[in-house]
Amino acid sequence: EAAQKQVKDGRPDTAIGAIEAANKKYPMAGYAYNLAVLYKDKGNTALTLKYLDQAISLATNNSEKTSTLAFALADRGALKSNQGKYKEALEDYTRLLTLCQKGHPVNSVSALLKEYTKLAMGEKARAELGLKQYDKSIADCSKVIALSPRNGLAYQMRGLAYQGQGKSALAEADFKKAHSLGITAATNL
Repeated sequence: EAAQKQVKDGRPDTAIGAIEAANKKYPMAGYAYNLAVLYKDKGNTALTLKYLDQAISLATNNSEKTSTLAFALADRGALKSNQGKYKEALEDYTRLLTLCQKGHPVNSVSALLKEYTKLAMGEKARAELGLKQYDKSIADCSKVIALSPRNGLAYQMRGLAYQGQGKSALAEADFKKAHSLGITAATNL
């Protein structure tokens, strides 16, 4: 709570110091994840990854830390994808998807995992697209569209995968659908 107040008051370095001290004495997934978020906000990729790795390590096989594990896997996958490390991102999103499919007995965590299923599948498709695994990307985009038919980004990514396969008519149809749903910019691939 004190660290959150320090961040809110514009003193993130003080918050980082407090959380790092607590994490050093009592390593916890939540501390590590919060440090990753703070370092991400500061633009320090190396420390962001260090603390995401620690959060994932501490939260793995601990059902009370399922939410933290989901957040950390999603964030690390996004960071790896943005770095062009699609294979590593794909591993994180595949692991996140597996975690989501396991479910959880607590309703709020179960609801979070249901939402993260769509995120994980979509980001997995993006990583597959980056790896030029077009068939897999198309399959995952189609699953996202089945779960969320108004997901314009899924149509756009599937269109890019079709384009990569040389199927211009299918690509054009998906690009048109994406545009009708408000997606007009290309993905970052």
